[in-house]
Amino acid sequence: MTDPKATHFTDRYSEFTTDQQTYTDDAYHFDENNDGFSDYEVADPDFNVQYFISNLVIRWEYTPGSTLYVVWSQGREGYAPQGDFSFKEDMRDLFAVHPHNVFLIKLNYWLSL
Repeated sequence: MTDPKATHFTDRYSEFTTDQQTYTDDAYHFDENNDGFSDYEVADPDFNVQYFISNLVIRWEYTPGSTLYVVWSQGREGYAPQGDFSFKEDMRDLFAVHPHNVFLIKLNYWLSL
């Protein structure tokens, strides 16, 4: 960011050329003044997050206006800090994770007075 209040959008920032940036040791290094030494270092921002959420709802109307609901919900989540897994491997790893299960029962009974 060089001039955040500049009139023209392209004057607000300056881009690094490919000669000014390198990637080593899981970090990006930037040489702003082209002196051969890194002026800035940014950790690799790449990551991978996956979720698998499933729900099952059973509804039974045992008398007119009165219902019974049974709900089961399961959630699994996985995180890879470098995002270097293929999709197929991620899904296998995701099903190896211990799930978070929720089981609910709701009963509605219609009162007529």
